[in-house]
Amino acid sequence: MRQRQRGYVLILVLGALALLSLVAASLAAQVDVLRTQAATVKEEFDRERQGLEAWHEALYALIVSPPSPAGWGAVRGDGRPYRTSNGATVEFYDERGFVSVNLIDRAIWHRLLEPFVPDLQGRDAMLDVLMDYTDVDESRRLNGAEASEYEALGLPPPRNDWMLSLIELDRLPGWRDRTEARTGIRPWLTTGFAPGINLNTAPVSLLKRLLPGQTAEAWELFSLHRERQPFISAQGVRAGSGIQVPDEGLAYYAGMRVQVRVRPSEERLGLQYNLMINPAGAFAPWLVSAVEPISGSTKPFLDRNATSVPLALPTAASSPYMGGPQL
Repeated sequence: MRQRQRGYVLILVLGALALLSLVAASLAAQVDVLRTQAATVKEEFDRERQGLEAWHEALYALIVSPPSPAGWGAVRGDGRPYRTSNGATVEFYDERGFVSVNLIDRAIWHRLLEPFVPDLQGRDAMLDVLMDYTDVDESRRLNGAEASEYEALGLPPPRNDWMLSLIELDRLPGWRDRTEARTGIRPWLTTGFAPGINLNTAPVSLLKRLLPGQTAEAWELFSLHRERQPFISAQGVRAGSGIQVPDEGLAYYAGMRVQVRVRPSEERLGLQYNLMINPAGAFAPWLVSAVEPISGSTKPFLDRNATSVPLALPTAASSPYMGGPQL
């Protein structure tokens, strides 16, 4: 009898030990999951902190530097990558180096759209819709669209004000179904509204579209010249490169609106800040109008040739840009 009872006790003990082993294994697995989640959260937090620190460093470099033909002080506004002190990458883009969606010059826009929309009527219709979206009235252009056309398509009404983000192009009638055209010209667009395109910061690919008929040798001379000594006049462009540019409609000085693209060192995704430098601002010497995510697909993310963000102000003796624009 006692041997039978001892057998039952042994079975119960073994069962309890097995149950405790299962519970311990389950707890260990849960701890591993929590540890992994905590590491992921920490990595995300570290990336966000790195990006924020890089943004503050880039912002400081802008607001302490005077505008120049090619950027702001020693900071170039043509999108070249710079390294921040914490290892992130930042790029500065002068919005005067792009074509504005808020100031429509039909001749410029026809040249942008022609490879994607060959027919003149189709391009005119797209421009009418764009101009109806940004103007302040509700009068519909010949091929445009106002609130009633948007409502019929189940879309939010037009802003009837400045466009704040290029994402808004995706919901315009006549633009929504032209994905190739939108994506093809988007790298050259801005929501800024400074007149004139800055030849010192505009992508050469854009300038080739706007100034057709130039030779490859002329464009090579143009790129070398503006890298060493930015242009300050149309006459200088013609003399230094042979590129035939008009005397009016172009700019030779960076504006006060800037795109700053920030990417943490080990992450291709980043943020683009659209801001206006405003020394007389009531709360800060800058104003951020939009923040949107960006990918690293436009250029290799880890550019080994990237230099540090220039923070020192150039002196009048060392910089040809000081003293205001020379036109």
